[in-house]
Amino acid sequence: MFDHAIQRVRQVDRSAKPIKETLELLRRLTLDEFGELLLTLPRDDLPHLSTILPGMTPDHIRKTWTGPGSVDISGKVQSVSFMSFVAATFAEFCGVPLRSKNVLDFGCGYGRHLRLLAFFNDPEYNFGCDAWRVSLDHLNASHVSRVAARLEQSDVTPKELPFARDTFHLVYAHSIFTHLPKATAVACMSAIRKAIKPNGLAIITVRPIEFWDFYQVIPEIEREALKGFHKNGAVAYYPVNGKATDSAGKPSAFGDTSIPLSIIEATFPGWAIVRSGITFVDPYQL
Repeated sequence: MFDHAIQRVRQVDRSAKPIKETLELLRRLTLDEFGELLLTLPRDDLPHLSTILPGMTPDHIRKTWTGPGSVDISGKVQSVSFMSFVAATFAEFCGVPLRSKNVLDFGCGYGRHLRLLAFFNDPEYNFGCDAWRVSLDHLNASHVSRVAARLEQSDVTPKELPFARDTFHLVYAHSIFTHLPKATAVACMSAIRKAIKPNGLAIITVRPIEFWDFYQVIPEIEREALKGFHKNGAVAYYPVNGKATDSAGKPSAFGDTSIPLSIIEATFPGWAIVRSGITFVDPYQL
């Protein structure tokens, strides 16, 4: 961290305040600096912050879940860019800042975005769910068990979210609907719709058609077929390893997916698009 930031962080550490007051002080940093701090924890020279803030998930787990780039500067920039977009878009369309609002990280993984969410929102309003138990195990590991959110496991094809009495002002899902077959995606968006507050907002990412030209790991003939599905107004889905069923013989529920914007509202009933587009930081997440 740059000297001006680390001096402020050390001052906050010496104050030894409770978590909510500590976060309020740390919000005087930029989101980038806050994220940089979380990546370094725990550390010996910041004993208080290392006690009340989460440690970072080991590199090998982060690479497995979110790719090799997740542990270098590109991964940091991608996460900060997405959460900046989330906060700014919520404030614009909902008319209030993202503070004291129920927020759900749908498909939270090991918590890379949940960590940054604490920059904008107080811990008791933050939620995370994931269909993979192992993701939550990594998030609940002893060295990261202070991630400030309520965590639950969701179903792969949920009828409802695993928070029976809670509804949400905002639900975001980064790089989740980019991997789901149509039926699973529809089930997820339907469950989210049931739990969204009136005039609530969902922010999800989907693949644009250009993704298939970028995705060079499958044969060209299959990439062209997938582009054809997309151009003709259908969900294009390529299961992991190209296998339609998993090892148990069940239909594949994970792969790579693109969804034309023109069919989003029909595919996900009850939703309307208020904004769509890319960022230069991460152009294959629309």
